Amino acid sequence: GQLDECGYFRRARGHGDDVDVLLRYVESSERSQSRPVALDRVEWRLVKLNGRTVSVTTNKMRPRLRFDRDDHRVSGSGGCNRVSGSYQRNGEQIRFSQMASTRMACFDGMETEAQFLRALEQTRSWRIVGDQLELYDFSRNSLATFEARERE
Repeated sequence: GQLDECGYFRRARGHGDDVDVLLRYVESSERSQSRPVALDRVEWRLVKLNGRTVSVTTNKMRPRLRFDRDDHRVSGSGGCNRVSGSYQRNGEQIRFSQMASTRMACFDGMETEAQFLRALEQTRSWRIVGDQLELYDFSRNSLATFEARERE
């Protein structure tokens, strides 16, 4: 048999049965995206909160986090105020503690910021799939989904 234009290998024989095999060339950029991103190598930008897509008027107002593995600190923004605290990680388990934020009032985003901080308090586990970080509560319900952005 031969490969056709779709990448199928036609008329391959295996123990009396015809077999179709699909082969697809994967670009190197696609291969690199399938590997998980390290937790502390990127800035994590919030895209979903409690199952809902987070919309912001400017990217500057998007809640985000950065993890520092050496001193187990986390910092970032709730969208309006700076946030910081500590985290403890053990395998898939993660807990945020001593979370503090500045106390500015903003015209937009205060409700999202409050929900974001509550989600961090409720977080008990995490996983990274590709370039997304998922945070879960005790019952494994999704609390927050972040997308990785390379540090500049």
